[in-house]
Amino acid sequence: MIKIDFNSNNTKVYWAGILFTIVLFLLCRCLYIVHHSSATSIPPPASYGTEAASHTELRGRLNGEDWMASESKKRRARMASQRVKLTFEQLEARHLMSVSSPAPPMLEHMLDAPLLEQMDTSQPLDTNYTPMVYAGADMTVSIADGAVINGEVIANIPSSLSITWSLVSGPGSATFSDPGLPSTTVTFSLAGTYELELTAVNGGIAASNRVIVTVEGSVPEDVVVVTGTAITEKYEVDPAKDRAWDARGAEFLVESVTHGMISLEGDETETGMLWAGGYVESNKPWDATWLDHKDGNPGELTRNSTAIDMKGFDLTVSGLHFFNVHDGVRTNNAFDWQIQHVWGEYVRDDCVESDGWNSGQIVDSLFDGCYTGISTRPSSSHPEYDGTGEVLLIDRVLLRMEAMPYPYRWQTKSGNIDENGDPWDENSGDIPYRHGNLFKMEEEDPRNIHFIIRDSVFLMDHENLNSDDFDFPPEEFIDEMTNVTVIWLGEGEFPGYLPPGDITVVTGQAGLDLWTEKVTDWHDRHPDVGPTRKPSEPGTFVFPRMFPTPLVLGEMTMIGPSDTEWFATSQSAQNYVHELQTEVTRLEKRHQEMTTDINPRERAIERGQKREDKTLADIERLQGELDMEKGRLKSAYILAESLDDEKSALKQEAFR
Repeated sequence: MIKIDFNSNNTKVYWAGILFTIVLFLLCRCLYIVHHSSATSIPPPASYGTEAASHTELRGRLNGEDWMASESKKRRARMASQRVKLTFEQLEARHLMSVSSPAPPMLEHMLDAPLLEQMDTSQPLDTNYTPMVYAGADMTVSIADGAVINGEVIANIPSSLSITWSLVSGPGSATFSDPGLPSTTVTFSLAGTYELELTAVNGGIAASNRVIVTVEGSVPEDVVVVTGTAITEKYEVDPAKDRAWDARGAEFLVESVTHGMISLEGDETETGMLWAGGYVESNKPWDATWLDHKDGNPGELTRNSTAIDMKGFDLTVSGLHFFNVHDGVRTNNAFDWQIQHVWGEYVRDDCVESDGWNSGQIVDSLFDGCYTGISTRPSSSHPEYDGTGEVLLIDRVLLRMEAMPYPYRWQTKSGNIDENGDPWDENSGDIPYRHGNLFKMEEEDPRNIHFIIRDSVFLMDHENLNSDDFDFPPEEFIDEMTNVTVIWLGEGEFPGYLPPGDITVVTGQAGLDLWTEKVTDWHDRHPDVGPTRKPSEPGTFVFPRMFPTPLVLGEMTMIGPSDTEWFATSQSAQNYVHELQTEVTRLEKRHQEMTTDINPRERAIERGQKREDKTLADIERLQGELDMEKGRLKSAYILAESLDDEKSALKQEAFR
């Protein structure tokens, strides 16, 4: 038996050492527990793949020894070696959220040091950070199958996150099954290479990423080819699901057509229809009044006309060119519509009329001269319209406002200017000019549609117009405003309202140069839109804009000065004579009113009389020209009868 003497000095030292070791161990353990419990005081989200993501499923537990195997250890070691300032514990405190499911593979290459170091850990936990966006890997698919795109978005505050897919470029249209989800399916109208963009906005902070999709193969195409020049009859499509109309060889002349010159209309089963190409203009003179273009009374020749009227579901207008029309594109009764690659000029009312408060997109289009930019103001006859939850996307749009002659209610509304840009004097006899609103809407109506405006340029000038004509939509109706430029060419500061967002105002020569650059680039990228009508100097413009009225012979149309001799039917010339006589009658009536005024305006009467004399002289001159043209026309027809083989070629050369 071994006996231990507890009273010996050696034994006392031995047990004192053991007791000290135990106390030291317990103290260290307590400090360890306190430290780690404070580092993870903010609990992780409860679930993954719904409104918040579980970090346990993203990268394993933070506490104890339960790590996600070797990869997590390797990642942590790699980050430590790069002197990362943001630990995984801090990352969890930031409550990063993934809206994709299952766990996104892009975390492997996005949660690296350079990206994490951009996050300022000193900010409050509810601060928005730039979202992480990954559009997926480039792919090649068949046109019959479409593509399944597995995009991914990570943001730290899910409640303020919005996501949108859009088409950047491609030979046809791209239709997303749900453009508001990072992972979606997309179908394509034509084979070729498409660039798609996934954009996420986290509390006003936007980020985007693009993916290239190569589409191969072909599908049976339901394409109707539309050709002809100076087509004056209303064109109403024969609707069918996914049918397309190739109108690149068609020119339309609005003479006596009410509402849309082209009617793209289908029911809820006839979705996916596409109108591509074409040219639409009217025969109204450059200085026709707003009311002349409107023809607002029932039975008038061009009552409330527009280049194309869209009615239906998932409709697209692409590559259309229109000039000197009342409205450009009308979408009042269209749902989930798209306007893309469109070129509009000298539009006497709304470049785009979308008064039905239905979601749609205006993409990569040039509107070079609008009386009103974009209208989203329903008629009082439709009190049932409600834009709640609807969004209008304006993406890569160039839009220039243009003051135009005899505007809406020019006799009573303020803000008119003369041809020098000075305030208009109603006693001067000069033509009044004005334009309408950049965005025409009911600003106080909470049912208004909302706007997303990206990568777009708006040009305005003439400081003597009404300042509210330059206003953007109120802040409460703007969901996103990213990379927007306002070119202001008037005196002083830009007078219109600008909502908060990513907006830059450029003035003077820098603004003109920027507009020229953007318009030139647009035409270079769209060689098939109006190929025979491209401007010699893109981006340049004059005020006021003047041009000849189109003259028509049979199915041929001549527009503007030409080296080719003009031939005109007697009816066309007589119509012009009638217009001049109508102007004389109007001036005579005005002259009579002025002479019976209590305070006669002698100077205005004198100017009016001079204008009457000039008009009568023009009528006499035109009558002589008409007689000469009749003789030339008769000679031309006699010659054509003897030259049957050359008849067609001569006509095309003469009237091209």
